[in-house]
Amino acid sequence: MRGRSVVDVGSGSGLVAVAAALAGARCVLAVDRDPYALAATRLNAGLNGVRLDVEAADVAVPTELPVPLHDRVLGADVVLAGDMFFERTLATAMLTLLRAAAAAGAEVLVGDPGRAHLPPDAFAEVAGYDVPVSAALEDAPVRRTRVLRLVP
Repeated sequence: MRGRSVVDVGSGSGLVAVAAALAGARCVLAVDRDPYALAATRLNAGLNGVRLDVEAADVAVPTELPVPLHDRVLGADVVLAGDMFFERTLATAMLTLLRAAAAAGAEVLVGDPGRAHLPPDAFAEVAGYDVPVSAALEDAPVRRTRVLRLVP
């Protein structure tokens, strides 16, 4: 990430955006539609001593992204998205946005814990991890999570 511009789409708590900033990204934009997620992202950035830009937007409707935000996503060196393929409509919209970013020259990486609507032929595995998870939220105590690269 060092020296690159990074956009974290559907940033949630900002974990990935903060990690990109800590890894030396030149600039990082965290995007999420949830105001609580955006507040958590700002808090986590502050606690980790990094600067992030934080924007509210619904990436499930990429055609309705404000033009400056849309341009920033498509102008990024790296676009990251974590666990965004859990629902069909969102998965379709995400794939459209991620393919547009890749076509514009971005490296696109996705974190996915095996969600049903991830199109397997669109991605190549970069790494995999066994992650302990809460039994209250998942169906097993450990979930296999992968980092994937969008393939052309």
